[in-house]
Amino acid sequence: RPPRATSSAQMASSKMVRRVISTSTFFTPAGSYVITVEKPPDDAPAWTGDVVVIWGWYGSQDVHVRKYAELHHRAGRATVRTIAPPAATMLKPHHILSSIAAKSLSAAGDLLAGARGGRGDIFIHLFSNGGAFLYEHYLPQRHELPRVRGVIFDSAPAYMHPDVAVRIIAQYTRPAFVRTVLVATFKAWVAGVRAVQKCTTTVTPTERFWQVVGEDDSMIPSLYLYSHADTATDAVKLEELIAARRAHSDVLVEAVEFHDSPHVMHYRTHPDKYAAAVDGFMTRVQTHSQLGNSAPRKGVCGSGAAAGDEP
Repeated sequence: RPPRATSSAQMASSKMVRRVISTSTFFTPAGSYVITVEKPPDDAPAWTGDVVVIWGWYGSQDVHVRKYAELHHRAGRATVRTIAPPAATMLKPHHILSSIAAKSLSAAGDLLAGARGGRGDIFIHLFSNGGAFLYEHYLPQRHELPRVRGVIFDSAPAYMHPDVAVRIIAQYTRPAFVRTVLVATFKAWVAGVRAVQKCTTTVTPTERFWQVVGEDDSMIPSLYLYSHADTATDAVKLEELIAARRAHSDVLVEAVEFHDSPHVMHYRTHPDKYAAAVDGFMTRVQTHSQLGNSAPRKGVCGSGAAAGDEP
């Protein structure tokens, strides 16, 4: 890993007194997960009324995801964060991932309704495919859930090359016996998919996922944060997806490339640039919302790099 870059904002975050509103644990056949609802602490700016739903990456722990909650707290935003169980991310049971997405977004909606009379915006900030799979399952039910104003994709979505997926499982899964089972299960699944492909023209789960996120017609503004140094997220495939979304939709699609930071390490490596990109994107989305536009069009805000991008 690269040396850790530390900004003054990060140093200040360690002194924040957390204001956890609720912590709820849910149990599923694929494992348990926790949803934590938190407001900005007393020493942060007053709550703006906005809520950011944070979906962590495969193998992450709450201590990792909480750093991104603190990033938003320093800007006066409340957060709802959760991490899908590892087995759910690997096996993708529809009802479990749909439920996690719905419960976390409903918690954000309840927070707004109970404390701000419904005033404020909800954003999603997701990481790798652990978060992107939740987004995939959010899209079909989005009209039944609180409205999402914008989505921030960090190291996501990642095209599921089988060899990369096996490496990710082996690197981030604990304990050892669970890692062994998941690796064996995934390899068997890949072999089964390849066997079916030889006999039919059936779309593979990987291709279906890529179609869903690439043909996203939700009209929700998006920001993609990625790096060519990321060995888990194929930057070339992601850039093709970004270009396709820009070509087929007028909704705002921004991208910031960090050049040298590893997978889900962009904030750790470039904290100030990362924070500027996130804050700038959210501000642009809300500015156009206040002007009466449901979503900023790329002809207005531009579809190029967000604030803080390097030339």
